[in-house]
Amino acid sequence: EDDLLELLANEVLPGRLVRLYSNGGSDASCDIDGKRRGVSQYAVADAGAEGQFGRVRSREGGDVELELAGCHRRAPADRMRLVGEEQELKARAGTKVVWWTEDGQQVRGVVGDPVDGSTVNVLGPDGRKQARPLQKLDLAWTMPSGAPGEIVGC
Repeated sequence: EDDLLELLANEVLPGRLVRLYSNGGSDASCDIDGKRRGVSQYAVADAGAEGQFGRVRSREGGDVELELAGCHRRAPADRMRLVGEEQELKARAGTKVVWWTEDGQQVRGVVGDPVDGSTVNVLGPDGRKQARPLQKLDLAWTMPSGAPGEIVGC
């Protein structure tokens, strides 16, 4: 039973937030409104060394369908890694986050609803809702060392 729980905790399954890493391709294949865009089925544009966030929509064998910023992509599961607890928290409604403006000022806000697999709406200090990429957000507090999912002191 413990082995099964460990396997499930570390598996790329629907609903999980993952990072998709490039295979070195320069163009991205993306389904937008049901039409295939781009050239290479497994390339990821602008992923960089950090990878690109996406939410797993489905999995068939070794291939996974992801919801990325504004599109859906299929990619091999071995190019994906589950994100850590902090990244998953940044995608949850109600989480307090910070980001920096172009002129270097820190802005605080609260995560609202998801826009897509890699972007969330954030309520800023002025009460306006704005879409922010998960990669550009930081938690407004640090996680204590403790049990996974344990949330204390914000």
